[in-house]
Amino acid sequence: MSKRIVLASPDRTRPASVSDRSTHSRSAPMTGAAADSRPSLPRRLRDRVGLAALAYLALCAAVLVWAVVATVTDDSGESMALVLPLLVTAPCSLVVSVLPEHGSMFLASLVFGAAVNAAVISWCTSVLRRGRPDPES
Repeated sequence: MSKRIVLASPDRTRPASVSDRSTHSRSAPMTGAAADSRPSLPRRLRDRVGLAALAYLALCAAVLVWAVVATVTDDSGESMALVLPLLVTAPCSLVVSVLPEHGSMFLASLVFGAAVNAAVISWCTSVLRRGRPDPES
């Protein structure tokens, strides 16, 4: 003879299903979209900084890469291509005139200028997005 074991649900009104038994094991790790509720890094950057500021930073990076390539490939040694990244990140990048003469200081001034300008662009877009308050209220 075989014995039949009947599992009952926690409220004992119906037989337990597979889903009832799985809800009691809460120690199983969650996987998939429910496990990671934080947005990705690009999404958090776009939400925090804004799309216009990210586009500006991408433009600064592209101009800097172009200027470095143009300067390195120039045979005459008289390339003025590195002036353009200074102009794109001005006025804050003009601190290069007071920093010691070294390549890392030039790069630091460009990064500083781009970051300050991106912060200003982010602030301006957030203010413009809020709109003008209604004067009647």
